[in-house]
Formats: sequence, structure tokens, C-alpha cells
Amino acid sequence: MSIAASVLISPSRLLQRLVALLGIAIAVIGCRFALVGFLAPASRTFPTSSTTPSLHVEYGSPASSLELVLATLLLLLGLGLIYCSSRTRKSFQLDISGVGEIRLREHDTRAVADSAKSSRNRRSDGETVQLMDDSTIWPNLLALRLRRPDGSRIGLIVLPDMVAPDSFRALVVAVQWIAARDSTNGT
Repeated sequence: MSIAASVLISPSRLLQRLVALLGIAIAVIGCRFALVGFLAPASRTFPTSSTTPSLHVEYGSPASSLELVLATLLLLLGLGLIYCSSRTRKSFQLDISGVGEIRLREHDTRAVADSAKSSRNRRSDGETVQLMDDSTIWPNLLALRLRRPDGSRIGLIVLPDMVAPDSFRALVVAVQWIAARDSTNGT
């Protein structure tokens, strides 16, 4: 059985939706703080038990302006998360050969008119990378740490919805084989 695998890693639709929902939730919380800050009465008395005096709270103090600053920050954070979730992400092609060599290249989703021009482009061929020891391999998540030949590192998260359904299991098996081989060789 060969461990060769070639997968196209697209952005996760599930993760994109979760980030958008988180952004909406944070923006709603920010709006709530803003409304409480604007609509709060100048003072309020909270009744307590008959034996203790009532609690009197004054609004319009620096605490309410702090609430407005917090509301603004939460609203901006929420809108930023919504914006980030809507941006297009890069796709990658990950090729693993039968001997365990990993080649990573950025997948261009736009059509290239001149194929000869693209074949001269160094990025179209990708680059050979090495799997680092601190990569995480789980059945439903791959957190790959890859080292380029120049020593720089790449972090690549792969979830099952980012690749074709059959490709994820093949990718997990191939990465586990490479990790086991590298741990026995001491590299």
C-alpha cells in the first residue's frame, strides 16, 4: 500500500460560519452595552431586605463612560470578525509522494491564460517541506507544522470539511506514517 496522497486544501466553510456567528454575538453584546449606557436612568435605588438599607447607584459616572468604551470595542471586534470571515482565503495543494516527501504549493483559483508562463513561476511547482515533530495529528484535525528548506516555518490547519471526503483519511494516514518514520530515524 502506498502512502502517496494529493489533496487540495480549501478554506473551511464550517470555521468561516463559526467565526461569523462569534462576530455577530460579540457585536450584539456590544450593542447591548451601548443601549444600557445610553438608556440608563441617572440613578436607581435597588431595594434590599427590610432590615438593611436600600442600595442607591448613581449612573453618569466614569463607569458608564467605561461601558460605552467597552461597547464600542466589542462592536468593532464583532464587525472585524464578520469581515474576516467573509474574506477569501488561500487554497493549498499538498502532495505526499510514496517515499514521504511533502510538497506544498499555493493553489491559484484563477485561470492562467499562459500555461508556459505559469510553468516558469517557481511558486507553481511548490516547495518541498519537512514535517516538524510538534505537528498535531488527530482523527478530525491536522495541525501541521512544516519547515521550508530555508528554515522558515509554515502552520497549516486541516479540518475534514477542507478536503474531499475520502482524501482526509488518506492524508491522516500518510502524515502519521511520515511522523512515525521521522521519529524512528531521529530527524
